[in-house]
Amino acid sequence: MNTKTTGKIVRMIDKGVIVELPSEVDGFVPISHLAKPNLSKPADGYAVGDALELLVIEFNKDNKKIILSERLAKEPAGGEGGEGGKRKGKGKAKASVAEGEAPAPVDDAALAEAAAAFDEATKVPAPPGAPPAPSTTDPSTAN
Repeated sequence: MNTKTTGKIVRMIDKGVIVELPSEVDGFVPISHLAKPNLSKPADGYAVGDALELLVIEFNKDNKKIILSERLAKEPAGGEGGEGGKRKGKGKAKASVAEGEAPAPVDDAALAEAAAAFDEATKVPAPPGAPPAPSTTDPSTAN
């Protein structure tokens, strides 16, 4: 992975934001991977239409899920050092990860919960009068 891309916020949910990526593909940025620290909800620091620099952190082609991180996309290559990554002058960094510190590890349980929230948020209801969705049960086990 480690693919950088850009996305535009098209929807906000409590657990993160849904972004439209190039080629009109949607992706999900969990609140823990937004760059602005200490948000209780995305609307506290972001708005629909905001453009974000993103890094793909999980891609599941079969389930068509793309999980992204704005926080990791803003880190200098290699995690520290590098031109562009160093701050000149005194004062505290405004980023969620202080210079020279490793980012917090990705919490797999939180990521799974955020992915489930993404699934729920992007579920498209069937139009009125549409036939029911096909059953996912194995026909050979049906009574």
